[in-house]
Amino acid sequence: MEHNLALAAFFAIGSLVENSANDSKKIIEDFFSVILGTFQKTLQIGAFSSDQMRNDYQNYLASVIEACMVSEKIKLGLNEGKIVLNMLISSFKQREGVYEEGLLAASSIALGN
Repeated sequence: MEHNLALAAFFAIGSLVENSANDSKKIIEDFFSVILGTFQKTLQIGAFSSDQMRNDYQNYLASVIEACMVSEKIKLGLNEGKIVLNMLISSFKQREGVYEEGLLAASSIALGN
């Protein structure tokens, strides 16, 4: 149940970011660091009870990252972009393949900056 609530919350956050007004940019920028920190934690394989749970968290967090980039609420500098991209690449390596949400997030970073 807790797993489903967390995933629903990430989905809702992505939708809120994507549809938020431009004057909420500061709030989203502050929130973005929390999302990145949470995504970084998903790279710690032992922190989750199953690979599926970890993968689900990565999927939704990557969706939030992508929403922030596509809606142009977040602009990353070159170094910041590399850090986020490297986190996504690490998740691809752990999974031994790419996944749609991660690929969209990586693409949005490349296109948005």
